Amino acid sequence: MGRLIGWLIGAPLAAAAAVFAVANRAPVSADLWPLPWTVEAPFYLFVLSAVLAGFLAGASFAWAASLAARRRVRTQA
Repeated sequence: MGRLIGWLIGAPLAAAAAVFAVANRAPVSADLWPLPWTVEAPFYLFVLSAVLAGFLAGASFAWAASLAARRRVRTQA
């Protein structure tokens, strides 16, 4: 059941990301303000990397928040 839900959520998200990437291939330059560099890449790369960074940050905060509960369960077992 869990795999089915994963596929039902993951497949449309992957398709939406692919459509977004194909539709937004125009080059954009990002100025890295305190540094003297400018990065030029497709727009979708900036957006999808920001989404990935947000996902990883949220996952790490959720993992850190569950440490106390996992420790409590481990000591009770």
